[in-house]
Amino acid sequence: MVDPIQNLAFSMHANPGVYALLLGSGVSRAAKIHTGWEITLELIRQLAKLSGKSPASLEEWYRDEHGAAPDYSTLLAELAKTPTERQQLLRPFFEPTQEERERGDKMPLLSH
Repeated sequence: MVDPIQNLAFSMHANPGVYALLLGSGVSRAAKIHTGWEITLELIRQLAKLSGKSPASLEEWYRDEHGAAPDYSTLLAELAKTPTERQQLLRPFFEPTQEERERGDKMPLLSH
């Protein structure tokens, strides 16, 4: 009997363009791109800073202040109302600065 993983790998190789991989944000971690959770925590840190706070636990502070668990989509909707605002808010997390580019950070890897 053929191993299901080998069967899938063979089928993907034999049928280019037929399959799409749905991967989490962690696949980009090796490129020094933050995961969704790390971005969520950084946005909470920025929000806390605007409130004059520097909490030890960002997650706990957010829960106390907002009465709910931190959620990437909800937080993003609160901080940036339009697609353009969201793009500008998130750009530094994904697009490398010249210094990051020189170090090879935030650049596509083989996994991409």
